[in-house]
Amino acid sequence: MPEEKNSRKINLLQVCYTSEWALAKFFRAIVVNVTSSYYNLIGVTGRELDKESARDRMINEDDKRNMIMKQRKNWRIENTLAEKDSIRDILRNIGKGITQYFHSEDGDISNINQDYDAAAIFSSNKTHISYIGKFLTLGKHILCEKPIVTVTDENHKADRKQLNELEKIVNETEESNRKLVLMDSEHYSYKPASITFFERVGDMVAKYGKISNITGCTKELDDPERERVRKILCENSRTGILLDMGVHLFGIISNIEGEVGEITGAKYDPYPGHKEPGKRECLKYDVETYAKVNFELKGNLFHEDAKGEFEFVKFIDRLKTPEPEKKQVEVTFVDKDESGKNIETIVTVDFASGKVIDNRGEEWHSYSSPSKNEYVNILNEFHNAITRGTEPRTSFRRSIKNLDVIYRTYEKFPVQGSNLTEVYQR
Repeated sequence: MPEEKNSRKINLLQVCYTSEWALAKFFRAIVVNVTSSYYNLIGVTGRELDKESARDRMINEDDKRNMIMKQRKNWRIENTLAEKDSIRDILRNIGKGITQYFHSEDGDISNINQDYDAAAIFSSNKTHISYIGKFLTLGKHILCEKPIVTVTDENHKADRKQLNELEKIVNETEESNRKLVLMDSEHYSYKPASITFFERVGDMVAKYGKISNITGCTKELDDPERERVRKILCENSRTGILLDMGVHLFGIISNIEGEVGEITGAKYDPYPGHKEPGKRECLKYDVETYAKVNFELKGNLFHEDAKGEFEFVKFIDRLKTPEPEKKQVEVTFVDKDESGKNIETIVTVDFASGKVIDNRGEEWHSYSSPSKNEYVNILNEFHNAITRGTEPRTSFRRSIKNLDVIYRTYEKFPVQGSNLTEVYQR
């Protein structure tokens, strides 16, 4: 029976236990929430050669977070506390033998000698593809942190090598008829507001008419000197903000079976750095931390001339005109009244509040009852895909579409010359 099948526990291996996002979100969903009844976290991996060294690293990481909380009194306290809790949980579970520690780095999984069903990859972006290939060879289900692959080279120029490799892997897996789940843990697609929009967009089109325009933004307060931000947004990581955050918003389009046609424009600005009296100089970033992209849209839910614009911003307090945090998508629907006049309705999908509301004040609600925690929704989706054989919302196949849009943007509008703008204080 489906209920019995769904009750099966998945033996899960996690790659890169020191990932801040894994510590803040993934481990909390595994350990604290209902998903703990769906998974056995049998192992974690890291660069340290043995569990004693890993233990020392985790203690050091905990001490670092204590300092962070003292220095930045109100900066992402919730995440930092969650990271500390996860560190303690991992230390306890390794000490009790519940969770094993394995040395692994840069795609090498030869030291993992315990059986498991699935792997959750949280390593650096440019190493994902190597891990994916190795785990698929062993016949493991895969949950991979976004972005699954990078689409630029070490000089931040458009490069489709990893994306081509990912397409080949997905094609070969499908052709072999192996029932393996390949899922992107791109988490905006599992936020309550997104799920409501995906479930109700057909009803919206029936009520308001087809989509004529989509605008969206992720405008974030962050610290340009924060170590994690520096490690992610840099040429060495092959990740700029367009890739880091673009997968989220372009995922909104692909999840309603839309397609991004021609890229019609793009502007970028790398954070220029700053110098404050009595403090160490904050150096310039070598990739964009601001990006704006314009594009055309196609699909059954869209008008023929539909267009879109997405804007991605880090360090909003450092802009020439500082802005408040905002993470949302506005979808414009257009229908005609009896006289043939266009009637516009704008629906706002607010990722922070979880609400989906039109410009007349009508709120939309999902048919399902998703968790407010998107990572619980991700892990539930992964479990269902494995145990019930369903296609995950964020399959690798769908993610390839989103990554291709970002690749095409970098290819047509590279981060250089006339495509550069200045939005930050200088």
